[in-house]
Amino acid sequence: MLDMSDAPAFLRRLQGFLARGPMEQLSALPAPGRAAAVAAAPVAADFWGFGVAQEASGAGPAQHEEFILEHQLPYLDRFGLVACGCCEPCTREFEMLKWRISRLRRVSVSPWCDISAAAEALGDRYVFSWKPNPAVLADRFDPDHVRMYLRDALDRTRGCRLEIVPKDTFTVQGDARRFVEWTCIAREEIDRAMG
Repeated sequence: MLDMSDAPAFLRRLQGFLARGPMEQLSALPAPGRAAAVAAAPVAADFWGFGVAQEASGAGPAQHEEFILEHQLPYLDRFGLVACGCCEPCTREFEMLKWRISRLRRVSVSPWCDISAAAEALGDRYVFSWKPNPAVLADRFDPDHVRMYLRDALDRTRGCRLEIVPKDTFTVQGDARRFVEWTCIAREEIDRAMG
C-alpha cells in the first residue's frame, strides 16, 4: 500500500513481473461448440478469465486501475468472458471495471460492498455474485436473522442476475446442520422474492 505513493515505479515493475506468470499459463473451460477444437488446440478466447484486487482493498479506484488493473488487462483481454473480484470491497470500482474490462460478465460483491450501490451499478447486465457475510453461519446461528438478512439482500437486488455464494465459512461451531438450514431458508426466500 505504501509503495503506491512512496515507490510507484518499483510497484509498476513488480506488478509487470507478477503478471507475466499467468500470461504463460492460460487455462479454463471451453466455449459451447468448441470442445473438440479446444481439445485439439485450446485458446484463451474460449475460456473465462478471472481477476482479483484484494491487494488494493484500501486504495482508491485510481490506484486500483494504475497498479492492479493495468497489469491484469493484457491477461483478461485474451479471454472470452471475465469474472472479477473476490473478497475486496469494490463498491467504488464498479464503474471503472465495467468501462475497462470489455468482456466483464460476473462481478463479486463481497460482504464489505454496498449491496444497493452494487445492484444499481450491475443491474441485469452482469452476474451479481453476492458473498453473504459468513458470520451469519459461523457465530450464534439465528434462523430469523438469516431470513431477514437474505430477504433484505434479495429485495435490494431485485432485477439483478443474482448468484449467492456462501464462502469463507471456516467454522460453524461443529454444527454442520446450519448449512442445511441456511440453504432451506435461502430457497424459501428466493421463492418468495420470485413471486
